[in-house]
Amino acid sequence: MEPSFTAFMAARYGSLMRTAVLLTGGGGARAEDLAQEALLRTYRAWHRIGREEAAV
Repeated sequence: MEPSFTAFMAARYGSLMRTAVLLTGGGGARAEDLAQEALLRTYRAWHRIGREEAAV
């Protein structure tokens, strides 16, 4: 895993989980699954994003 993506994930995970909780109507597995899916899709596109600042 690229260090820049790891730093991005560490910095944004809390806000991503808060958004996932709001979108799913509560915490738990559904919110975690949504957050993980968003991170997976972001990781797959990381080479196109190019810079951490572009993903914010």
